[in-house]
Amino acid sequence: MLLNARVPIIISLFTVLIGLLVTIAWIFDIPVLKSIIPNAVTIKFSTAISFVFSGVILYFVSNHCAGKIGMGQIAIPISGFVVFLFMATF
Repeated sequence: MLLNARVPIIISLFTVLIGLLVTIAWIFDIPVLKSIIPNAVTIKFSTAISFVFSGVILYFVSNHCAGKIGMGQIAIPISGFVVFLFMATF
């Protein structure tokens, strides 16, 4: 696999990881993980969940472009719908 093909996968996994860390911070009330810079505005819970599902979308879209179709046909619409629901509430 070429480096150009791995970049979107690395970015998607990083996005999911950041989203999960902030989600865990909201669940267990860890203020250090809620914001990137101390004393700055915190990342909201809905934004963290959207980060997780956006990373999932990016991962499956990059796999789809590489020729691996499989689970992406199910995961992309479901993840997009979850992001839509969280962002439409505001």
